[in-house]
Amino acid sequence: MSETFDEIRSLLQQKAECQARRNLLPYDGTPEIKEQKGEKYIYVRKRVGSRLT
Repeated sequence: MSETFDEIRSLLQQKAECQARRNLLPYDGTPEIKEQKGEKYIYVRKRVGSRLT
């Protein structure tokens, strides 16, 4: 039972770290994580007028 709590605590810590790092992105768009050929990439989408860039 304590292993489950440790795992949950670890996952919550990882989530908090990811959110904190995401908030530090110097872009004013919406970050997206895409996977291509087994690799993960971060894209930042920004809406300018009615167009997505």
